Amino acid sequence: MVASAWVYTLIPATAAIAGAAVAVNTRPGPNLVSAIQHFAAAGVVFAAAAGEILPDMRFSVRNC
Repeated sequence: MVASAWVYTLIPATAAIAGAAVAVNTRPGPNLVSAIQHFAAAGVVFAAAAGEILPDMRFSVRNC
């Protein structure tokens, strides 16, 4: 069980290192920069919506 958790931790760490290596050696085009910015903005919107909705759901479930 612990070994599988270690493997699951290595997957994103390896992806981050590979992405950093690519970013150091290449310059992204304007379309890629735009896509990354839109993806990040969507994540911020999703986090804000979750922060507003989830507390209400937690309290409504306790009252039922």
